[in-house]
Amino acid sequence: MQLESLYRVTFTTPESWSVTRSGTDGAEGQSFLIAEGRAEGRLSARYRAANYPRRRVDGALEPSFRGVLETDDGVAILFHWEGLARLTDSGMRQLLGTVQHVVERMNRLMMQLRTGTTPVEKPRLVELAPLVRRVCAAKSQGGTMVSLDAVDGVATIGHEDRLEHVIGHLVQNALDATRGKGAVRVAVSRDGDSALVEVADDGVGMTEEFVRERLGKPFETTKTAGMGIGVYESAQYLASVGGRLAIDSTPDVGTCVRVLLPLGEAHAAIAAHPEAA
Repeated sequence: MQLESLYRVTFTTPESWSVTRSGTDGAEGQSFLIAEGRAEGRLSARYRAANYPRRRVDGALEPSFRGVLETDDGVAILFHWEGLARLTDSGMRQLLGTVQHVVERMNRLMMQLRTGTTPVEKPRLVELAPLVRRVCAAKSQGGTMVSLDAVDGVATIGHEDRLEHVIGHLVQNALDATRGKGAVRVAVSRDGDSALVEVADDGVGMTEEFVRERLGKPFETTKTAGMGIGVYESAQYLASVGGRLAIDSTPDVGTCVRVLLPLGEAHAAIAAHPEAA
């Protein structure tokens, strides 16, 4: 099986420190280096790391990189590379070993560090129309207008900042798909027992196979820059509050994303009249 390249990193080491210890078997070295650069390929990201390479008495070099890749679409990837370095025919060192990645958005990581749980606040009643209006107003500032048809009084139970992030990501995806030449339409309504937010565009669209097999998985995206983390993260959060994503897309026609969430009316009624509960 041939593995597909995920990304390639080019970096410099602006600062470094080294010590050497001599013994009966020879000299052994330990270094500490700051590495800075860029990653390109299936993701585009800023690269920052610390390297703790050990040079063995037999001359072999064992790097150990720990750091972060900050992607152009706002995702932080914590990584750990370690193994054995060898010289290639071009004179560059090649690392043979293991790579571990941990993918999280920075704000989620900070919440976990502070509280040990994600998210910090408990779910509460969220009115969707005002939230979606804020998103559309912010996204329309880029030049492409986002049309909105929102029914007031539609609410769900969730975290307002997380829901705003999810809707904002979907609207931005729609804008990216139109490439400044199409239309993006957003609607808020009821659909049976669910609150519904629809984001539709007449952009490039996606194949049925891509939507079914690849969309929503980390490192799977149709964008030239980005990682496909946003849809994955959005779907995971919506599932945690009882919601889901439904996606319908056709190449060269466009995409419609439906966010279905439990209606919050029953919860609101109990909160307003607790004596009736």
